[in-house]
Amino acid sequence: MVPNGTVTLTPDLLFRLFGYGGLALVAALRLGQSDAAGLWMLMILSLVWPGLWYVVVRSVPLLRHPETTAARISHAVESAAITALVTISGLGFWLCIAVALLCLTGVTALGGLRLLLPAACTVGLWLAMSGRTGMLDRPADGWTLVGMMLAAGFLLGLAWLSFVRIRRLDAHRRSALSESAVLRDRNARLARYLPHELPPLIVTEPRLPHRPREQFATVAFVDVVGFVALVATRPVMELSEVLNDFMATVVALTERRGGVVGKFLGDGVLIYFADEPDAAADGRWRGAAACARVCLELGPALDELRQTWRRRGLSVELSVRCGLASGCCALGDWGGDARLDYTLIGMPVNLASRLQAEAAPGSALLTAATAALLGVDQELGSRLEYLGPRDVRGAGTVVVHALKASAKVRAIPLPGNPTATVETP
Repeated sequence: MVPNGTVTLTPDLLFRLFGYGGLALVAALRLGQSDAAGLWMLMILSLVWPGLWYVVVRSVPLLRHPETTAARISHAVESAAITALVTISGLGFWLCIAVALLCLTGVTALGGLRLLLPAACTVGLWLAMSGRTGMLDRPADGWTLVGMMLAAGFLLGLAWLSFVRIRRLDAHRRSALSESAVLRDRNARLARYLPHELPPLIVTEPRLPHRPREQFATVAFVDVVGFVALVATRPVMELSEVLNDFMATVVALTERRGGVVGKFLGDGVLIYFADEPDAAADGRWRGAAACARVCLELGPALDELRQTWRRRGLSVELSVRCGLASGCCALGDWGGDARLDYTLIGMPVNLASRLQAEAAPGSALLTAATAALLGVDQELGSRLEYLGPRDVRGAGTVVVHALKASAKVRAIPLPGNPTATVETP
């Protein structure tokens, strides 16, 4: 019975009503021959127990799922109690055997194979005790045959119900496997649109939002020079192949150095190297050095890409310019409930963007803070060129340095493009 007072006739309840109704009918017919108290008990319990069981199951959540320990124990107790009651009522040996088989089949179907052995031992022990006391010595009669037929019908119905459940579970399993494969493919595709550090963060911290946290980072804006003019003279689909190769190269170089590609901005890319929140301040130069080396490696990588494009019949000359800045930023989720963006916000991001716009083609400009960090690395420090203070839009006067390229070359294959190599110290 559900809270509003109505009864839902589930398959379990229907089969219980059928089976116990049959036992009640046999007990009522036998009452004409014998006035045994056990027959009265069997008849009353058979009429009352299915409804009482339904109310109990609705009240105890643990009993609603056959795989729980409480549900298995309840099946075992019910099997033993019904077998005992039928035996005491004197309905004959074969009916007791039929009821015992009925109970064991129900336990196996609804409670699982793990409960079959203890239930069988309990029922068998009761039958053995009944045989020793003479309870099973009463001769079988026509009513016993009727009871056995009713019990057999219950067993067939229970077998059908079990078969339907197995088919339904198998269909659910196959559907779940199919949906899991689809979700896995979707997640893999969605992960390609996100910074590589975000998917693991969503798994470990699934609750939204990821509140922005302060982190020290070195940020670089990388932009293709003259791409807008190039679009005006070339087919868009031809340039899309070129732009995708360029972006794939930036991603490969950045992730090889341990950085993060924050976002693509048209023909530009935002990359950053952020320190862990609890990292020591004297190690910040490592992120700045890695970021600077990515910018230096872009020149030789573009040379290799030009060779690749020529082999495809594309005569395209691309050059890039970079802006680098270091400082404290806020990294986390930005936006509202309908749309979020996991990115970096702060003055270093703005400065890197402004310096990129001021840089000449093929060069990289950086702030004094980034230059100080690069000075820790002897090789990178030798490439720094002091340019002096400049008025930067939105930031006032900024002391600017340039990062000069080196002639030293070492070939390193790029991921996804074995023919491309980069210049690196």
